[in-house]
Amino acid sequence: MRVLFVGLLSLLIITSSSGAASLRVLCYETYPFFYRENGQPVGFEYELLRLFAESRKADLDIKWVGVWEDILPMLERGEGDIVAATATITKEREEKFDFSRSYFPVRIVLVERRGQKTRNPRTLAGEKFATIKGTTYERSLATAIPDAQFIYAETERKLFELVSKGEAKALAVDSAVAIVLLPEFSNLQFGVSLSSEQDYGFVLPKGSLLKTPLDQHISRLKMSGIYFKLLERYFGSLAVEVIKSSSRRPS
Repeated sequence: MRVLFVGLLSLLIITSSSGAASLRVLCYETYPFFYRENGQPVGFEYELLRLFAESRKADLDIKWVGVWEDILPMLERGEGDIVAATATITKEREEKFDFSRSYFPVRIVLVERRGQKTRNPRTLAGEKFATIKGTTYERSLATAIPDAQFIYAETERKLFELVSKGEAKALAVDSAVAIVLLPEFSNLQFGVSLSSEQDYGFVLPKGSLLKTPLDQHISRLKMSGIYFKLLERYFGSLAVEVIKSSSRRPS
């Protein structure tokens, strides 16, 4: 009986650690990466993880997190196996978490009202900016602009609305998000870049057994062409051209 119990316990541990039965995904709603349509999850990140789960004969157990600042602490507390939240890979975050290889290269850019044409961010010292608390957006604005004042919102779309209405001078956002949202706000435009090229990655707990298979999965999707078909579906042909020409394209 003891041998049987130990055997069953080991099987449970292996199943839980490898994610073979269920992949618990903590996600932050960002169109078109991971969002809901008619109550169902869709988006670029979702498709990558759905195919990963299928390859492991696993189910996706999705938990929507409404505040971005909460999502990494939730992973740290063991409430999920993977974070899908357009998370930028940074050295600071890599001290606490593992990341998958890049699945999307980006830059942080300023978005402002048409006619402003800011050339040097430092000339905006002391102005109000729309941002999301705890993100690289906030950090980039604070670094580039002296005495920047912040108005916080929970979604990128809300940031665009605040600037469009004149409640904030500008916002900082990843270039991929700007490509998608700018057509909806005719009075806004791309501004200067606030960062060098960076990468989005799925976030995993330190030492996660999912890292290697997830890295291999992303590589296979790219080599097979499935990655670029999904990219075009959600972002259009321009995004495919940009990422194929990127010096740090997903590999």
